[in-house]
Amino acid sequence: MRHLYSIGEIVYDLIFRNDKPVSGTPGGAMLNTSVTLSRLGIPVSFVSETGRDKIGDIIISFLQQNSISTHLIQREEKSKTALALAFLDDTNDANYDFFKQFPQTDFNIPLPEFHSGDFFLFGSFFALTNRYIHALKDLTNAAWKAGTLIFYDPNFRKAHLNELEQLKPLIMDNIRSADIIRGSDEDFNTIFKVKNPDEVWKVINDPKKILIHTTSQKGVTLLTHKLRKEYPVHKIIPLSTIGAGDNFNAGIIHSLYQNKISRKTILDLSIRDWDNIIVSGIAFGTMACLTMENYLTKEEVDRFLI
Repeated sequence: MRHLYSIGEIVYDLIFRNDKPVSGTPGGAMLNTSVTLSRLGIPVSFVSETGRDKIGDIIISFLQQNSISTHLIQREEKSKTALALAFLDDTNDANYDFFKQFPQTDFNIPLPEFHSGDFFLFGSFFALTNRYIHALKDLTNAAWKAGTLIFYDPNFRKAHLNELEQLKPLIMDNIRSADIIRGSDEDFNTIFKVKNPDEVWKVINDPKKILIHTTSQKGVTLLTHKLRKEYPVHKIIPLSTIGAGDNFNAGIIHSLYQNKISRKTILDLSIRDWDNIIVSGIAFGTMACLTMENYLTKEEVDRFLI
């Protein structure tokens, strides 16, 4: 059976509104995507690490309850699970403070057995962190050799602007490793100082890549070596934008999975094929904005599967 392997940070999100905590939930960009896809019935293995503490126990239990394999998660005795404090502003966008403690031991996980029909998802600052770069390169190389479809979301925050010059070569390496690059206008403007998807496409400059460029209000643009199309997004009043991009990614991957798209076939998709894929991403991202969870709720999944 086709499988999703994803690698990313594990955090526990504490969400604040008007300077008061309103909810707490397991989080991390790739984790959020993984939970939604597993709830939709896609086999998922998550690659990460967490402390061997109470919060770590809660998150591992949560992942297992959501049918996500945790055998590739390294647990550390002398480390605390990371916390992310998300402060919602007047438009329910989040500003973050992170509390992390890296373990003293090395990050070593066994390589999974990738197959040509599988998906590999990675991104965020996790994919630029020295502690994980070696393992990530091994994973992307193994996925590439197996013909696995590789999806990269840079999800680069302005908090890391002071490190951008040294990190930009790593970001370009990650782009070269991927088949699909999905990022927001804010991501690409922060990284490359470009303001529209056509300029981003010039930076990528590879006919074998697929760019999905998103903006919160103006819509989504698809760019390949032979296709370009813009898609509108729904106008809504969000409860929270946490997880919107992560669930957009889930909608894209779910549509690719349902339609049995692989690396061998993805560059041959028609604009009509992409219409269905992008609309799925927009629908998932929109649903995520209407809940305080980081992922589609089980009720939303049930309605979707009917």
